[in-house]
Amino acid sequence: MGRSKRTYVLPFRAPKYPTITARVIRARLEEHLKVLRAQRYARIDEQMRYLVEQIGLSLGDARDVVFETVKPYERLTLFTEKDGPPPLRPADIQKIKRRSSALFARMSEALPDLAWLKDESQTEAIYAASRGVCLAGCVTSDESDEIIAGLHSEMPWMSRVSTHVMRRMRDRARRGEHYHVPPILLLGPPGIGKSAFFRRVSAVYGVPSVSIDLGASGGGVFSLTGMERGWSSAHAGLVVRTILQRRVANPIIIVDEIDSASDRAETSSGRALPGAHSALLSMLEPETARSWRCPFYGLEFDLTNVNWAMTSNSLQGIPDALLSRVHVIRLDGIQAADVPQITRLLASGRLDPEVIAFLSRTLSDRARYRRIDLRTIIRSIEKAEEIQGDEEPLH
Repeated sequence: MGRSKRTYVLPFRAPKYPTITARVIRARLEEHLKVLRAQRYARIDEQMRYLVEQIGLSLGDARDVVFETVKPYERLTLFTEKDGPPPLRPADIQKIKRRSSALFARMSEALPDLAWLKDESQTEAIYAASRGVCLAGCVTSDESDEIIAGLHSEMPWMSRVSTHVMRRMRDRARRGEHYHVPPILLLGPPGIGKSAFFRRVSAVYGVPSVSIDLGASGGGVFSLTGMERGWSSAHAGLVVRTILQRRVANPIIIVDEIDSASDRAETSSGRALPGAHSALLSMLEPETARSWRCPFYGLEFDLTNVNWAMTSNSLQGIPDALLSRVHVIRLDGIQAADVPQITRLLASGRLDPEVIAFLSRTLSDRARYRRIDLRTIIRSIEKAEEIQGDEEPLH
């Protein structure tokens, strides 16, 4: 599983080796032309042998026939006693000089000025991405169905989400395409594993993921977009950094608590900047995402293959413009009927079977009277593990 294709995320193509110069290009063009001339000479020689050996012409007559088919400058060398293809003419050399200079000039103009980057690994990451990055998560239809079935069994209370992913991926898998699901917003109570679900999707499809908490004080939007150079805390955003570091164009970006995001962000100097909602809109909308400008690198990136998975506890505070660009999936949370299976999955290999059975009954009874979340189940398992380790009976 997890096969990949390739695509381009930057509007320029850097050379594989940054040390390429006009002289290097010239030498390669000359060598290439010599190879082409040798291949042509071999074909002409084969034609003459055919005329002599198969048709029965004399060598002179064969030369007269071939003479009319070759280029004028080739006649001087082909029909002498000297072996080998014609050497490069002065006119060839001059033409190669002009072409290599023009190619180098165009290549240099296309490349951005990255001299300000002190970290050479960052420069190489940009160049590598310009030559193409992976599209991960290419699976067959059968593999995709197995993945979704596994997610159903692991997190049955998230079946609405896994069913949505299955529908989107079924046709893509049939066509051998990479993992891509249009932007999703999971709306539901806290502690039910909304982010954890997409981390599992990331693992089983072989697509890298990164989480961004927009509810974090002040830094949520800058974690998403980055900050332009010139500021003391300038850095690239997590979306661009993930693409460059993992060399994958379709990572899963898990954006938590978008209902808690601020409408605007402020720098340390008090300057007001557009908030996380505005930033998300520019990265989600296909027209702007196709040439989204990273404020740190000053380069345009194609973000159209990025997978967006957002979470929220409420729709309050989320702009309509953002809601219109995402598919909202409402989740009811963990039901009492789900608790035994969740407890078994999380406690397997950690607790004795009889302890797991007791804990499942206890947590299921609690879930019938009040809401229960994954954190409560995990804490209960950890407490039971401590008691079991002390060899004390669990009553």
